[in-house]
Amino acid sequence: PGYAGQPQATVCGDTQRRYFLSGCYKDGDYCQGPADSTGYFLTENDLAAKTFDVVGQCTPSHVGKAKVIPCSSDQKEYHLTGCRPKVSCMSDATAEGYDVTETNLYILPFQFDVKATCKSGYVGTAAVTPCDEPNEAYVLSGCTKDNVVCKRPTAEGYTVKENSLRQSLFDVTAECKAGYKGSATAIACSPTGGDYILAGCKKVEKCVSPPNADGYKLDEVDLRMDRLMVHARCSDGYIGRAVISPCEGHGKPYQLSGCNPVATCTAPLDSSGYVVSEVSTHIHDFEVAAKCAKGFVGTAIVSPCRTRMQPYELQGCTKDPTCVSPADVSGYKLDERSLWKSNFDVSATCVEGYTGKAHVEACSESGKPYVLHGCKKA
Repeated sequence: PGYAGQPQATVCGDTQRRYFLSGCYKDGDYCQGPADSTGYFLTENDLAAKTFDVVGQCTPSHVGKAKVIPCSSDQKEYHLTGCRPKVSCMSDATAEGYDVTETNLYILPFQFDVKATCKSGYVGTAAVTPCDEPNEAYVLSGCTKDNVVCKRPTAEGYTVKENSLRQSLFDVTAECKAGYKGSATAIACSPTGGDYILAGCKKVEKCVSPPNADGYKLDEVDLRMDRLMVHARCSDGYIGRAVISPCEGHGKPYQLSGCNPVATCTAPLDSSGYVVSEVSTHIHDFEVAAKCAKGFVGTAIVSPCRTRMQPYELQGCTKDPTCVSPADVSGYKLDERSLWKSNFDVSATCVEGYTGKAHVEACSESGKPYVLHGCKKA
């Protein structure tokens, strides 16, 4: 009795805390602000208990939902509840070798946000562990001072410029040597050391010239296996169509085929009785002309050989039969222009002291005297 209002019980803000009674007041009672309002923003619109109007909010350093409870008697403090301090970590001032970005140091669930990486000269994987208690330092770990020096590998085919071999500051540039192709790459060794890695260059695989290229004229433009380009044709004395075939592996000769020696005839050992003109003695385009030599008669025939390096054949010309002068030419004056029977040409006249008309007849066979008659002694 003696109080007015609507009684209300408010649950405590945390375990083992007191709950609050409010709503009953004496007519004309006024509340006072609490001595400690840490964590709250307050707007006091009306402190009369009967028409109490105070609005509260949690400050940025606190979390929760602010609630303002009127006083229970005149000149008593109203009560604040619902806001609790945010728990935060401190920076780790002792750790070296880290680049740190602190976005949020509060350790409430899903709020702590601190990221770290290893500084230049340090290696490893940086890790950040939140503190367990308020105002303790979070823990940085994972980065150690880089004392690791990479070693040069024995890989062939690379031209290397080594600017820094320290693992964390690794700076090596590489190019493919002549005779190699690709895109050279240098990769740092592991954090525990060892050889750095050279990759990307592959030996250019080439064919070589064949050891025996007899019969071929060659123009070697490019001997790389993947783009082999060799122009070839048959040499003089050879016939066919030159063909180039790729080699079977790096350092192996490419293959030549298609050109064969031209089959050629030789001149006969004895060409007596013939006058020969050789234009070509190759069997495939054989062209040799012949005629009977002086002192021989007939029609010269030339036949090519049937196998290479055998003599071609001459036939058709035989020795022209030759007459001789008679042993007794008394009474005749002779003019012997040709004694060959094929074109026998001997003329005769009767000498002084002989009468008649001289006649000359060719011999009947070679080596026999021609015949004179017609002149008689006067």
